[in-house]
Amino acid sequence: MPSITHFLKDLFEAQPLLSRLGVFHLVLAIGFTAVGLWDERIVLGVNVWLKPTKFALSIGVFLLTMAWILRGLRVSKQWKKIFPVVIGGSLLVEMAAIALQAARGVPSHFNEATAFDGAIFSLMGLAIIANTLACLWILTLFFRSGNIDMSILQSPPLLWGIRFGLLLFLIGSAEGGIMLSLAKHSVGMDDGGPGVPLIHWNAEAGDLRIAHFFGLHALQALPLFGAISQKFGNPASSRPVFLFAAFYFAVFNGMLVHALMGRPLF
Repeated sequence: MPSITHFLKDLFEAQPLLSRLGVFHLVLAIGFTAVGLWDERIVLGVNVWLKPTKFALSIGVFLLTMAWILRGLRVSKQWKKIFPVVIGGSLLVEMAAIALQAARGVPSHFNEATAFDGAIFSLMGLAIIANTLACLWILTLFFRSGNIDMSILQSPPLLWGIRFGLLLFLIGSAEGGIMLSLAKHSVGMDDGGPGVPLIHWNAEAGDLRIAHFFGLHALQALPLFGAISQKFGNPASSRPVFLFAAFYFAVFNGMLVHALMGRPLF
């Protein structure tokens, strides 16, 4: 517990904005869950507050992960201010838009039923583009040795875990463009069919959200694997991280192909 407390203290001191916003979104997820127990409206076959809950959880974890990752990056004071504002601000806009549409009882994604709905969806798109560009720039900085604080990252496996995590995160983000081109996430039927309990991935057709989910959360999986490899393996060897990154890439892109064929995951 003392080490965890010390780590969290360092995290909040190094990246106060991202850390606070991350915790705020996790608290939001609890709040949305509570509201969903009271508000029983249904949108596309699920409770209207399920999507805000899932996004709040995902964004909260993402922001805390980015707060941790940015600790290991040496950049100017200007960039130290810009990155948290762009990342935190863009995702706060995204979350606000999703929550607003849930409160109105309408879908947030691919919804252009009215001019207002279209404007909200476009705003969400701009927010995601801003966040993606910021993460792309951060990835390029992590491939410049002069920008790496090895006193924090400690070893090559962890560094490569972060690099691959960011890279696969961006690939997973780009795969969201397929959903955008189709204006839905299901392949083989319209959105809103029967789904897997809790997460509600489509149980009868292909669902592009699955590969998208695993791609985005490579940002947590790869650095975690790098940390484990550093602790229990050879701290000077990045080979296990390279192999795991290749395996992870193959799996989540296999899920994409599987979904594009119109097949459910289970």
